[in-house]
Amino acid sequence: MTSVIGIEAYHKPMPKIIVENKNLFKKCRNVLDIGAGRGRFVRFFLENFDNIEEYVAIEPFPRSISKLKEVGDDRLIIVADLWENVRDIFLRKRFDIVVFWDVLMFMDLSFISENPVEAAKTELNNIINITRKYFLFSLHPVKKTILPRENYREILNHLDNHSKLKLVAKNT
Repeated sequence: MTSVIGIEAYHKPMPKIIVENKNLFKKCRNVLDIGAGRGRFVRFFLENFDNIEEYVAIEPFPRSISKLKEVGDDRLIIVADLWENVRDIFLRKRFDIVVFWDVLMFMDLSFISENPVEAAKTELNNIINITRKYFLFSLHPVKKTILPRENYREILNHLDNHSKLKLVAKNT
């Protein structure tokens, strides 16, 4: 795999759009966080929702994994690997919430298609299929990525028009 590991910035706050809509998550029991970083979503969900029974955090970067371990919550399962290496295990399960925030642009999905946009759309469809209730997604325009920034609009249009998604909140 040639994935670029994106390092989560220390100063990133919890996205306002998630905080403003937190009432939606009151009945969710399990979460899959692809590219969990230092755990800002992990902390948000585990600190605010007693109903969460299992939180799976997939993260390849060793320093971020160390920060995730500091959370110290029995509901947290840390998978220290790239999504591309463990995806087959998780694509057979279902999750109430899937967090896929600022991660897609770093993934090497060339095993799906040589065309990075088509590969991204296919993988998004796969992930949406395992999402029961809420798919939390964002793309962040960073310089060193596998998915070219000029293709972000096409990816977002794909999601905006996806037959299995109902838009609840969007920040543009």
